[in-house]
Amino acid sequence: MLIEINDILPVSVNSAYRTWRGRILISKKGREFKNNVSEIIHKYDKIEGKVKMDITYYFKDRRCRDIDNYQKILIDCMKNVVIEDDDLIYELNLKKYIGCGYNKIVININKLEEINELP
Repeated sequence: MLIEINDILPVSVNSAYRTWRGRILISKKGREFKNNVSEIIHKYDKIEGKVKMDITYYFKDRRCRDIDNYQKILIDCMKNVVIEDDDLIYELNLKKYIGCGYNKIVININKLEEINELP
């Protein structure tokens, strides 16, 4: 399954979640991102079971970005919509391009039929 999310800048984990009185809450920015992504991904069928996921981020500007800050909230958006749960992601590949002139997220999800345990 290939999902393209155009013109939406990913939200980093640092700005998506807040702690208040010992509880972790999703921020306004995080809620807006989840709502925007949910509108796009709700039309896709759910993949049951173990999956492999490739996520590619395209950033309009050339600012430095930590690639590991963006997938948490994105994967949370997909949970119970296009995948059952994020604990069923057995392979996750991330890639980023900066300074390409547009914001875009491309997600490729494939069902894994069999996972080899440790050799």
